[in-house]
Amino acid sequence: MYFDYVVKRYQAFPNLIWDISKEALAYGREDMTYISERINRLRKLAGHSRLLTVHDYTYCNAFPGKVDFISIQNWRPNIYDIMLNVKHKHPDKPIFNIEHGGYEKSIHQIFRGAYDDAVACLDRNYQCAFAGSYSTYYWQNTSWYEVIYEPQELPKENQPKMAYYKNMAGLFTAFDFNLLVPDISISNTACLTDHERVYLFYIPRDMIALQGDFGELKDKNVKIKWFDPFTGQFHGNEVLSFDDGTWKTFSIDPDISSPFCIAVLEIIN
Repeated sequence: MYFDYVVKRYQAFPNLIWDISKEALAYGREDMTYISERINRLRKLAGHSRLLTVHDYTYCNAFPGKVDFISIQNWRPNIYDIMLNVKHKHPDKPIFNIEHGGYEKSIHQIFRGAYDDAVACLDRNYQCAFAGSYSTYYWQNTSWYEVIYEPQELPKENQPKMAYYKNMAGLFTAFDFNLLVPDISISNTACLTDHERVYLFYIPRDMIALQGDFGELKDKNVKIKWFDPFTGQFHGNEVLSFDDGTWKTFSIDPDISSPFCIAVLEIIN
């Protein structure tokens, strides 16, 4: 009765996503048969076609047809490789890292996870994105049980770095994320591309240059610019010709303030 009440009460809200189990399989409180029964029951009750997932990759991996997108919770350091493997395994479904271990610190410690530094958390979100998947931003005082409703009233050093994620959304609006696919064969780092017009390269901390054999750009004129995740600004606007070979090295623009950045190559003709 309670389950039915929740579905009927909340299903009309437009920002709702159904997450059936949270981490219940990990705690031994239910099994996959029970989750499938709950999903079937919800599908019959719900009339607004809200997205549905299960906060458990074991279930999503076993029953991808039962969910609208694949959820995984993974905190490992090699997050890009893990998410890329999941993307390859489920190419016809959106992939969502529902918790990647990054929980940006606040004035109170609620749950530290594996990473609480704002830059480290942001970096993990970009790594998920460059694997062709979606990710989550947690600030510890907008999650769990102790919520600060007006974080802008806090001292500047204690405020969440939400602007970083506005910048990230701006990047993937300017270069439509839905049209890009991951490709690790082009250079010495992760790439998102439409294989027609644009190539985005993730430049991790301590990498001094982007280099590789950019064969798809042979005989093309290409504009290169650098995106700063901290500011949301692009730097540089150099146009290069690829008619003299496809092996290239690009040094990072000196105006980048973030310890990692994004290189953008656009074909202009």
